[in-house]
Amino acid sequence: MGVVGSRRTSAMSVLAVLALAACSSSGAVSSPSSSPTAAASASPSPIPSSSLVIDALPTVPPDPATLTTVCDPEAAQVSLDAGEATIFCVDGVQVGLRAISSVTTAPIERLYFHRPTCVAIPCTPDELGTATVVGWTASDAFSVGLDSRLDTVAVPIPGAAAPWPVAGSSAAPAAKRLDLGGAPKEVADRTPYPFCGEAEIGEPASVTVCFRDAVLSGRSAEMIEHVFSTEGDPVTWLFRFGGHGAVTRYMAEKGHWQRQAGSMILGVTSTSWDFDPWDLAAKQF
Repeated sequence: MGVVGSRRTSAMSVLAVLALAACSSSGAVSSPSSSPTAAASASPSPIPSSSLVIDALPTVPPDPATLTTVCDPEAAQVSLDAGEATIFCVDGVQVGLRAISSVTTAPIERLYFHRPTCVAIPCTPDELGTATVVGWTASDAFSVGLDSRLDTVAVPIPGAAAPWPVAGSSAAPAAKRLDLGGAPKEVADRTPYPFCGEAEIGEPASVTVCFRDAVLSGRSAEMIEHVFSTEGDPVTWLFRFGGHGAVTRYMAEKGHWQRQAGSMILGVTSTSWDFDPWDLAAKQF
């Protein structure tokens, strides 16, 4: 069901996975040659020791209870003439998490998907197809570069290549649990969090700013947003963040409830953000 509102759901994860794995199905890079005969007899060049094959990385799904993920906006959100990104938040988070988990056994608590800034418009293929993922454990940080044109990633290096995004100065509101009539027990009996308020399609901005600042600051918060489906039906979004772990979105439409965990995609201004679920298959309850 499509929804009209300010918190978009990425529908391009399949394309991104294909882009990240498009260069080679074998995980090796063929040596260049000057003739068909040479090409037939040439042996594949080994993957550089500084690279990791994406398909060989450990399977490490994001843990909604422990991992907070934040992503930069796409260049097209800044300018429609920027060009289409070829690397995306959900895929970058998942590949970055797997890569960093290959060099540390410590739990990763925060992950930041950082895009390069376009020097000019339209952006270059490098600017549209690369990103850096920074992961923080309780005591360390690791950075890994991603390129949507490759089926490998660089070995993560110690240190933060980019700082965690800075929160605004909005104060934490009082805790409150707004009654949502007909909500299931998980929602009706939820722990009260500092309540940022109710918004309709992103307004007033003070509500969305409050929630954004809470996520970036690592403090709990809740907000409610009213939007409309593509058919014009009212939809209620309940966003919750417990101070750590994923941003969680509960969605109510026509009496049915769903739950998804995911990332916060920062907007181009300090007043906006989007929600990007880690898994498009929402939990029905």
